[in-house]
Amino acid sequence: MAENAQISELTKYFVEAYMKFFRWDWCSKKKQDLDFSCLCDYHEAHKEGRSRTHPCDIIFKYKDPYSGRGVIFYTDLKSYAKGTISPSKVRPDIIKLGECIECAALNDQFRIFYDDSSDDSEIRGLFFLLCNDGIYNRDLIGNIFNVHDEFLSSKPAKGRTDLKDLAISSDQKVHILMPEDIRHIKDLNMDVKNLKGDGLFPMNDAHEFFYPNKRLNMAQPINSTLYPATIELITSDFLIIIGKWLTHENKNEIVQKYEKTVLIYYKGKGESDEEFVYLIEWLAANQVLRKDSYFSVRMVGYDLDDNFKSHFERAKEEYAQNWRTYADSDLLSNLNVVKVERSVFAFSESDYEDNKL
Repeated sequence: MAENAQISELTKYFVEAYMKFFRWDWCSKKKQDLDFSCLCDYHEAHKEGRSRTHPCDIIFKYKDPYSGRGVIFYTDLKSYAKGTISPSKVRPDIIKLGECIECAALNDQFRIFYDDSSDDSEIRGLFFLLCNDGIYNRDLIGNIFNVHDEFLSSKPAKGRTDLKDLAISSDQKVHILMPEDIRHIKDLNMDVKNLKGDGLFPMNDAHEFFYPNKRLNMAQPINSTLYPATIELITSDFLIIIGKWLTHENKNEIVQKYEKTVLIYYKGKGESDEEFVYLIEWLAANQVLRKDSYFSVRMVGYDLDDNFKSHFERAKEEYAQNWRTYADSDLLSNLNVVKVERSVFAFSESDYEDNKL
């Protein structure tokens, strides 16, 4: 059986409370025991005494906004206490995950499980590294793996795992969500929930995740309000969520005159005026800044500069001076910055009931 009781509860919590907000679908017909037969006799599953099956905790799916291609995440949830996380434990789990996605791509039984109607879907691995005691090193990935420039003369640190030794083929992708990534997901969900309660973000579920055009047309016929937040977007330095107000919704007086609320979650430190000038210029260049919207830059990074608000206000002034022919003072006046408080890192059934969106 792939899931023990603890993992099962964590799975339910993430699916129902968090990942649905990002429009990730839980696409399996079966909700537990997703093990399927191994077809590759060189895999670990075929060693003597093994069950010759591949275990699976959960299967996520979304459609990529740019390619229009389905992305299937064969997901392994691992929960450790701080002192038990080590390369010797994580390395074999990731190698097995690589074997699982290799076999899944060949297995008709697996396709029946996730009920995919398209043969063009890409199957990736997703490794959730949960820290069940809430205590972890923020540079955890650097402590487990040798993350270094192969062109540098320095030797890899002893006791760590080289990424090249994970036996993941060049045509496979395995994403690793570290405890810090998972905490970021929780913080973002909770912040949106609180803003909804304060009347600063629409209560409806028609929010959009913003994607730059990249000079290419977005995949059709996906409606923009249905775009998911991809794994790349969730783990990037900033993520933009656009909420459109409906006529019947109660609004805080701060956003009363606006048609939309735009949340910009930013992981930077805010330690200079130039940092925010660049951010504002990027928003303007990608046509995010609009007169009909209220904008809130939500600082979600660590080691936030004590003077980030002053840097932000001076950056707005500098941007207006540099582009005074085009900039509109009203447009910049509805752009503010706030610090998002870090949540308590805990996952429980009561936490789910209290904090679901």
